[in-house]
Amino acid sequence: MTRMQLAHRIVGEIPSDLRRSLRRQPLKALTDIGLHVQPVTQMTSARGAGGMCDGMSFSDRRTILFAPTQSRRQNFTLLHEYAHLLLDDNDDALSWLADQEQPGVEQERMCDDIAAALLVPDEDLDAIVGTGPITGQHLINLFQDSEVFSTDWSFGGGEDECRFGDGADSPRAQPDAA
Repeated sequence: MTRMQLAHRIVGEIPSDLRRSLRRQPLKALTDIGLHVQPVTQMTSARGAGGMCDGMSFSDRRTILFAPTQSRRQNFTLLHEYAHLLLDDNDDALSWLADQEQPGVEQERMCDDIAAALLVPDEDLDAIVGTGPITGQHLINLFQDSEVFSTDWSFGGGEDECRFGDGADSPRAQPDAA
């Protein structure tokens, strides 16, 4: 099984009404299912290996921390972090990851795949793009279609830990005990 096949299977296991809610209002949907979701303005976007780090998740506490943004980035971050929680509860995913040469990298990619599939479902992609190659107009149409539902989008993750403050020697985030 490929990473993408496994990601789509995990997304398919989410009830359709929850998938719709996650796409339209990720923050509300996540809190509605009982997750503790908290903005952390001190979280930086810097990672040791470069790239973005806009969120963190803690499976044992059912908690997602995220850097609030004034852009659509936030939705992707929230769903990427939710994907970490889904993977931690999925034995098939954990087994697949354990067999990979770089499990940390593959885990981040799978979380990206899950977040993307939740934000732009295959049926929407197929309806806009069809079978042909993706064009610039297709991208505009996909963007406009997703704009109807929400105002934030996020690209997060990476195998290095997220840090607070300047990112140099700051401690790793600790969620509230609540």
